[in-house]
Amino acid sequence: MELRGNPDYAYAVGVIRVKEKALLSQERFNRLVEAKNVEDLLRLLSDTPYGEGSHEETHPERAIRQGLEREFLGSISLFSTLCHDQTIKETVFYRYDFHNLKVIFKERSAKGRLEPARYPDGNYPFDVLRAAVEENAWLDIEPDFRDTLRSCKAKIEEDPLPYVIDNTLDKTMFAMMRSRVKDADPFFREWVVSEIDLTNIGAFFRCRYAERPRAYLMAALIPGGTLDASFYQKAWEEPIESLPAKFQHTSYRKVVEKGIEAFEKGSFASLDRAMLEHRLAFHRETRNVAMGIEPLISYLVFKETETKMLRMILVGKMNRIDPETLKEFIPNALG
Repeated sequence: MELRGNPDYAYAVGVIRVKEKALLSQERFNRLVEAKNVEDLLRLLSDTPYGEGSHEETHPERAIRQGLEREFLGSISLFSTLCHDQTIKETVFYRYDFHNLKVIFKERSAKGRLEPARYPDGNYPFDVLRAAVEENAWLDIEPDFRDTLRSCKAKIEEDPLPYVIDNTLDKTMFAMMRSRVKDADPFFREWVVSEIDLTNIGAFFRCRYAERPRAYLMAALIPGGTLDASFYQKAWEEPIESLPAKFQHTSYRKVVEKGIEAFEKGSFASLDRAMLEHRLAFHRETRNVAMGIEPLISYLVFKETETKMLRMILVGKMNRIDPETLKEFIPNALG
């Protein structure tokens, strides 16, 4: 990762450094996973930002959800305030737009509302995106994005299966992000490329596990990563146990080793956790940056991950899932 200094962000980095001190530690997550129930979970969160004002809410589950929403929205607002680069800001927020589009298209396919899965608004309000998809109301959508969204809609309507929705929107999102960051900060470009690599590695293992044809994987791969389609085409022929050697000259060997466990355990929990740990390790390097946009982006990613993990623990406690099962999903690089 190439890290550069940008004095325009000296104040912003100072703010982020203070905020980072409130991120939950690995030890804290270990205690949260061991909580007996939702009430105990709220008690363990009472001295964190997520527990602020919880005494005013008599329903523990609602109090935790309110804390999660408040903190997530607060981190997005902070990023928006501190980020001076409009192109980077819009590109980061496209991740929320495309996640919400997945929710909207899957709602249409399932004929039911999936709003609990939605993210906060990105560049466009959720209802604006929904109106565009469901009612062809394009007035509030910028022309370039309007054409892109129309193209996605046409393809998805031909085959509205969940994996088609995910792959179509992922390919489109990453293509947009790559086109917008050609002249951006090197760190930002590396981040986008790394996300493409991890998405493709996940697709590779899931296709192998499901015994899909190789052509299925080739169609699913997202262009723009450090590993091109020919790499995966050759890796497809390798015995599963020899794959780590195939990836030994990349930064993804440990991720691939966990991918092999999916075949042994019949669960992708270890692979998903390894990919998340790889992401967090990438962003942890920005803690050495004194001036630059990198810490802003990385703090937002850490807060996204933190709230996602807390939401998963909350759902686990509500459904009485045992702590050992929950631990399989918690990365080791939090806080």
